Amino acid sequence: KDLILAVVNIAFLAALMILLGKLPKRAGELSQLRSTATIAAAKSEVEIAEFEIEESRQKAEGLKKYFPDQTGLANFAGDMDALRQEGLISSFSFASEDAVRDQTGYYGVPIVIRFLGTWDIISQGLLRIGKLPYLIRAVSIDSAATGEDNLIDFRFGAFLYVDESLAKTR
Repeated sequence: KDLILAVVNIAFLAALMILLGKLPKRAGELSQLRSTATIAAAKSEVEIAEFEIEESRQKAEGLKKYFPDQTGLANFAGDMDALRQEGLISSFSFASEDAVRDQTGYYGVPIVIRFLGTWDIISQGLLRIGKLPYLIRAVSIDSAATGEDNLIDFRFGAFLYVDESLAKTR
């Protein structure tokens, strides 16, 4: 009985020695697998971040066309003059010649557009201005009845966003 117990103990000790001998090798393999998984995860995160950066850059480039430079500002004035000739607006002016930075951090030029007509004509004029290829943010709106033929004097103060290069030259 003691002999059997001793043989079993020796067998367990031999098995334990074999397992303990393989343990550092297995730990190294596990460490290497974890490193590989971490590197793969980091690479995929970098690839995702690069994709998002590229996508954001493309969106920013697409939006730049709505920020006029010096030529674009002249085109905007021409578009406003065309709307005036069509009778959709009565006057247009730049409230300031200097581009200023607004609370969003982008540069723009304050503008004032005056409409004189019925609400239908004013609505048509605002819709046409909204379809122009410029980024315009409304700042103030003022309206008053003129008393003649139901005409409305409507003043639209806005902020025309411009290219940063234009803002720095003005």
